[in-house]
Order: sequence, then structure tokens, then C-alpha cells
Amino acid sequence: MSLSDDTQAEKNTGLRRALTLAPVYNTFQRAIGSQDGSRRIVEEVIRSDASTHVLDIGCGPAEIADRIAFASYTGIDPNPSYVDAAQRRLGGRGVALVGDVADPSIDERLPAEVGLAMMLGVLHHLDDRLAHDALALAARRLSAGGRFVSIDPGLVDGQPKLARFLALRDRGQHVRAFEPLRALFSDHFDEVHVTVHHNFLRVPYTHLVVQASKRAGEPGATTT
Repeated sequence: MSLSDDTQAEKNTGLRRALTLAPVYNTFQRAIGSQDGSRRIVEEVIRSDASTHVLDIGCGPAEIADRIAFASYTGIDPNPSYVDAAQRRLGGRGVALVGDVADPSIDERLPAEVGLAMMLGVLHHLDDRLAHDALALAARRLSAGGRFVSIDPGLVDGQPKLARFLALRDRGQHVRAFEPLRALFSDHFDEVHVTVHHNFLRVPYTHLVVQASKRAGEPGATTT
């Protein structure tokens, strides 16, 4: 992914700048209870097993790799600090690459097919142009019957005021509402299912979880 200033993808001042460092980011995530949220996401949403080939777009330090089963794991992220941390964590179990979804050559460095592509807490850092690049990459890499999973902060009617306040002050500058997020996915996947969750963290926070798939040989796109 290209998180450059001209896309206004992130604000990195003050605490936000500190969170670009993998150790600080990990500590912060533990403090707000992300490990408990990750466990639920693994069990209820990701649902991988020892035969699953995984592509993690925007993998960060790849903490999720310690929580999921997989046959192979490939992570890509534009932040070299995160990729270094991810590769240390993975050891010989997988690969982490410094990668930019806007770079056409990224395809040459990734597996030809995966059964599960995921972007966990990534899309709200990307403007629509880069988000389309990332989703197109995921769709190209999914095998027939494969699944795509994403989770991001979101804006929905009736959400707790503190949850809305925190979402709008995230480092990512592209927090989306329910319908715009679903419309973004519908350009790349045949089936798109979006669910709203308010209780993944210890603090009030609203997450939008997207599960999408693409059926081989069927034109067009539908959303559910």
C-alpha cells in the first residue's frame, strides 16, 4: 500500500506518530483489549485451518499469524518496521514483504492463489483509489471459492458517541460508513456481507466486518 501524504491516508503526529513503531503499536493494542477482539475475529470470522493459504494485505507486525491456522502465510505492508517485526515473528512459518498495492510488480512476489485474503484494520488508511487497488489485488489472488475478510472502524447510525469520536480520530483518514464500504467491495466481489460490531474492544468502538467472495464464471456483482 502507498500511504503517502498526497493521499492523506494517515495522520502521523504526536501519539499517532508513535504508533507507527511496532513495539508501541503492540503495547497500545494490548491495552485496549485487541487480543480478546482478535480471538473472536479468528473464531467467528476468519475460520482458517491447517489447509488454508493466507494473504494478509497490510499485515503490520503479523500478530494475527500467532492466532490462526494456515498452510502458508504471506503478509505485505508498506511499513519496513512492521515487516521486520512480522518476519521475526513468522520465522520459517511464513513470509512478510514490504509491498505497495499500487505497484503492478507486486503480483510477481505473491502466491498465484490463496484461499483466504484479509485486510485487518487497513482500509480506513486508504483513499478510494488505493482501496480499489487493494481489493482488486485480493480478488485476483483468491482461488475459486476463496474468501476475503476485512475489519475496520466504521460510522453507523446510533453508534455510541465515544465510539464515533474515537473512529473519527483514528490515524486512518478514510473511516467509512456502512453503505459506502459495501459499495466499495461490490465492484470486486460477487457476494458482500457487512456486519456491525460494537464490542470487540474494552473501549466503546464500532467495527465493520466484511466477508466477501467471488464466484468463478459469474459476471456482475451482487450484495447481501
